[in-house]
Amino acid sequence: MWFTRGEGPSAADLSLYVWTPTSQSVRRVRLAEERLYGCNTHGAFIYCLQEFSTQPRRIVSIDTRDGALAVIYDPNPQWRRFALPRVERLAFEDERGLQSYAHLVYPSDYVAGQRYPTIIVQYRSHGFLNAGVGGEYPIFPAAAQGYAVLSLERPEPRLREQQISRAELDREMLIGDEEERMKLASLDGLLALAVNSGVVDPDRVAITGMSDGAETLYWALRDRHFAAAVASGPPIDAIFWWLADANFRAELRQTGLEAPNLDQMAPWWRHNATFHYADRIDTPLLMNLSQSEAPHAMPLYVQLHDRGAAVEAYIYPEAFHAKTRPSHVLAAQRRAMAWIDFWLRERMTEDAKRPGPRGTLGAHALAISWVSPCSAWRALIWRSQSSATSSFEKSKTARRGFASRRAASNKPRWTNSPPFKASMMKSPFAAATAPKKRVVSPLRCRATDDAGRSSANARRAKARSRPPS
Repeated sequence: MWFTRGEGPSAADLSLYVWTPTSQSVRRVRLAEERLYGCNTHGAFIYCLQEFSTQPRRIVSIDTRDGALAVIYDPNPQWRRFALPRVERLAFEDERGLQSYAHLVYPSDYVAGQRYPTIIVQYRSHGFLNAGVGGEYPIFPAAAQGYAVLSLERPEPRLREQQISRAELDREMLIGDEEERMKLASLDGLLALAVNSGVVDPDRVAITGMSDGAETLYWALRDRHFAAAVASGPPIDAIFWWLADANFRAELRQTGLEAPNLDQMAPWWRHNATFHYADRIDTPLLMNLSQSEAPHAMPLYVQLHDRGAAVEAYIYPEAFHAKTRPSHVLAAQRRAMAWIDFWLRERMTEDAKRPGPRGTLGAHALAISWVSPCSAWRALIWRSQSSATSSFEKSKTARRGFASRRAASNKPRWTNSPPFKASMMKSPFAAATAPKKRVVSPLRCRATDDAGRSSANARRAKARSRPPS
């Protein structure tokens, strides 16, 4: 008989053990930084889908006698032709002994002694380093464009899980804000390690995130400044409580969470709902939102927009928690990269201009859909068409002015900056707009059940208004 076990810092490595019941012996036959899926046995061999940080999934055989591995079928043989960048694993342990890790992917053209603009990708970093959870932030293509990438693995309270019951842990994580503390401590610690390595330019760090990663992103924006942020999901917001059904609200009450209008819960909502600290966010923010989750983001979007902050929102029709249409994923990838290129490099990318006319961002029309989980509602889709003004030149001037103000800060470089003012900032995605056109379309009520849920995080994820991944 055989079994696998996670080992190393935060179970980053995978061990393969063989157990012989007759002799009561257990021996480890393989230890590697890899992931194995869908394994089956035949004789002395195990056949699995295998992947690791620089290798997409393939079919392999493992000899249980000595752990020798052989490739049976590689569906991506062309991958071997690429010159891959250096990948280094970083490990961090906080003051409570909680471990986490990340992979620092060097730029393909890395030169020792130089610092590079960096993209933080969340929230899983085991197996192949593809594009983060949700697939919207391709890691190796970013490295090929001269970016360093810090791919984070979210910390897990493994020690705490052994000390208290599941119900107590859920309450501690949600009501006691322990999850926020451990995730931000991990983010700060791993980012500091990356900066200290000499690769990361602390003045040019972008943070991205989807689902659990988006939750971390919004928390981080409260007291930290980044050069740019791209969120693939909405923040925590009180509107979620009122849109949820009665059964789900009952589940939340069992964890200890109550309605936003109750006095005893008001401090929790003020601390966790991003809307209440929107005036402290000074990071340029792009939101690529699925239609089903867009209402949760509207209070924050309107708050930032009305005070002239650097914020843009795109809503993907009929998308649920994770975008599954190839056209949606590709559009989100291009918009994210264009946003990051602009704020980290003051550069307008070609992808930002597609599929509109040459030299304009007109094709990137802002579409805001107002939806609810109920089919009784209808969608109000507002489209605003950008004009071909010289917004890039205005943005470059604003970017330089903003950078000079940020340099005067006496706090850590990615943690503080003066807020944006409408008179100083004009992003390439916020050019002068034509009159808005209202389009009304029907909605159909659909139930979603995202695959790949983490059972350890499911209840806490639901309680924080995001489907778990």
